[in-house]
Amino acid sequence: MLFSCLKRGSMLIAILSAAGATLLSGIVQGAPVEHVIIISIDGLRPDALSATRMPNLQRLIRQGIYASNAQAVHPSITIAAHVSMLTGLDSSRHKVTEETFGRGYYSQPTVFSVAKAAGLTTAMFFSKEKLDFLANPDNLDFVYGPQRHRKISVDTSSDAIAVAFDTAWSSKKYALTFIHLREPDNAGHWWGWMSKAYLRSAANADRAVGRDEMLWIR
Repeated sequence: MLFSCLKRGSMLIAILSAAGATLLSGIVQGAPVEHVIIISIDGLRPDALSATRMPNLQRLIRQGIYASNAQAVHPSITIAAHVSMLTGLDSSRHKVTEETFGRGYYSQPTVFSVAKAAGLTTAMFFSKEKLDFLANPDNLDFVYGPQRHRKISVDTSSDAIAVAFDTAWSSKKYALTFIHLREPDNAGHWWGWMSKAYLRSAANADRAVGRDEMLWIR
């Protein structure tokens, strides 16, 4: 599990890897933060950082705050972990699993609903259809991802998510943005964790983060 946090100027960037993380508070002190970007790299193992070339995440680690021993929730599955990530609730409290989440939207407060209630703008870019459960349009100004109720083909590769983010941010800088990259998790399940295919997908995710970060620091 990787947690990396970097503040640059008036922006806070948090990288959360694998399917969940313990939320940390009070990480950054100082000037008010105008923009927060949360990136979830699904299925990214900490040892992958040294097993393949990932210069962008390594730079975030050097320049930010990093914890290698953060723990995922149990069960450590995508939907349960991301509900925890975006609500601050342990899975024993939100009780969302692969079997229990429905066709509607998550009804309890999330970081998006709290931000909207405070008058802030929000955006969500996700690459697994199940995360549409958290993409309540009442709480989001912009959504990119495979939505359950709209059978429209959406490119969900790491590169496509990065392009979608770049395009959206070129016209509007959202106060809170969540980005989900699925490829390492899919490759781990399909080809084996730490396999060549898995490490390629991890490197692809790192490249997407680097592409996005070039926009963030302009």
